[in-house]
Amino acid sequence: MARCIIRRPLLVTAITSPLSATLVRGQLQFMKANGFRPMLVSSPGENVRALAATEGIDLVEIPMARTPHPFKDLVSLIRLIHLFLRVRPEIVNAGTPKAGLLCMLAAAATSVRVRIYTIRGFRHESMTGWRRRLMVGVERLTCLASNRVVCVSRSVADLGVRESILEPNGFHVLGLGSSNGIDLERFNPQRKDLMDRDDLRATLGLSPQDRVIGFVGRIIRRKGVDELVAAFTRLKSRHPGVKLLIVGPLENEQPISAWTRQRINLDDDILHLGYVQGVEHYYPLMDLFVLPAYWEGFGNVLLEAAAMGVPTVACDATGCRDAVSDGVSGTLVPVQDVEALEQAMCRYLEDDALRAGHARNAPLWAARFGNVAIWSGLLELYRASLEDAGLGVAGAE
Repeated sequence: MARCIIRRPLLVTAITSPLSATLVRGQLQFMKANGFRPMLVSSPGENVRALAATEGIDLVEIPMARTPHPFKDLVSLIRLIHLFLRVRPEIVNAGTPKAGLLCMLAAAATSVRVRIYTIRGFRHESMTGWRRRLMVGVERLTCLASNRVVCVSRSVADLGVRESILEPNGFHVLGLGSSNGIDLERFNPQRKDLMDRDDLRATLGLSPQDRVIGFVGRIIRRKGVDELVAAFTRLKSRHPGVKLLIVGPLENEQPISAWTRQRINLDDDILHLGYVQGVEHYYPLMDLFVLPAYWEGFGNVLLEAAAMGVPTVACDATGCRDAVSDGVSGTLVPVQDVEALEQAMCRYLEDDALRAGHARNAPLWAARFGNVAIWSGLLELYRASLEDAGLGVAGAE
């Protein structure tokens, strides 16, 4: 195959929801600085508009429904085909299930040379019956339409192989994994511009003696919020002065139980802040961070907490086990095991040496997942994929 040299290859990165902008923040600007012309494709939203403006990249907004919707999906597919025919990208990289499926099909139909599907987790882990079988089939079809697959964690890749979605050697994991790496400058407890810890505690009504267990994420069932609140309710009867700080929006999709919702609303020892800007200011309030999710693509918030020097407790589940160094930076417990979760939290409250030791280790662990390392690995994959397709990049030698 004759090798064609391209001065600035067009790289299309696609996500389904504008709320997923955090999954590519900084990455596109990095690629632009390294010889690519990035274009972001997403459903319309202020988050992606702000990202595109900040990073100086092109944005194309194409509505894509998260849930199956044959007519809307067909319209989105046609619009993507028209876009790819018009701009002729050298690379399309799409993550999240719907954007992955539609973009890989559109890219294959328009003969895009490098088609990368980024698997950010398998939604069918929360499904049963025909819905699960349908989603597994969709994942297999998306992988077939691609010619490269990136998994954001090794445990996601292992699950894909077990379920015959992936071939044993048919995927890439960048570094140790991660959706987009951790911004180690942002999540740095030594930052001079962090809110004063004592002032923020006082604003939230926390006394100097209160010990704080923290959670950051969407308040939905699969994040383990039911188990977290149940374990905390049992724990606080033995440990007065412990508080549960919940940071994140309460959502109707995959709703938590009525009992859990009531406890969050009525328990004076549970502080629910909703969505906040600048979550890095809240990690220093926490003595312990807990994410008892049933599965993740990769537990990014576990690394954010670790980078801020907070020990972590998570479930030994897909995408979570990759983000915790068990016995070094935190502790892994079985999925949906309230008793084991309570016991793990209790150990950190009662054993100051354990808590302090894991707090010291945590930033060293998180430093292995810096975003520049992940982006550099992806850049190498882009360049190698272009070479394999007979497309060289000017100045990349």
